[in-house]
Amino acid sequence: MRFPSKERFPPGAYEVESFRRLENLKNYKLNSNEYQKSYFESNLQSENVEKGDQFEKYVVDRFDDRFFSIVEWTTDMSRKHNRFVESDCNPDLVIRDRKTNEIFCVECKYRSHLVNGYFDWSYPEQMNRYFSYAHERTIPFHVVLGFGGSPDSPSEVFCVPLEKAKKPKIPVGTLQKYRHNPTEALLWENGILR
Repeated sequence: MRFPSKERFPPGAYEVESFRRLENLKNYKLNSNEYQKSYFESNLQSENVEKGDQFEKYVVDRFDDRFFSIVEWTTDMSRKHNRFVESDCNPDLVIRDRKTNEIFCVECKYRSHLVNGYFDWSYPEQMNRYFSYAHERTIPFHVVLGFGGSPDSPSEVFCVPLEKAKKPKIPVGTLQKYRHNPTEALLWENGILR
């Protein structure tokens, strides 16, 4: 197979071609007959989904029903129906403070452990969606991070404003100022989740 020399393409053509190929991959899906997840992959994914669901419930239980109502709770329908659902990309929770009528978003992330002193909470595409969601709706957005212990009883919990969680991995030292006592109720005070 022979590759064309660079001289045959105008400047920037390689970048355009690479981008076009990436765009084609965006819509590519493996036929379920072509690929079957291994038993280990399926179990690991199911275990992670279950941990995420348990941590979401833990976070919801920290919002006292007398003071907060749940406006939306993303249910990840794609997992149940093998079809992409746009709302699955939304934050886990949209909460209303009953006293002030303020609405804010919460994304829940649990990890069993840290990786080299970092809480690895997201990836760039997901973060971009969260920032877009918060910006388009002009709504406060917090990430509740839990690690250690178990998803329904984490050792550590942090309530981080999205604008302070600008990287997929956050050093645990940076998180300390957002620490929340895992046994106490969550509070909404002056636009900050505590």
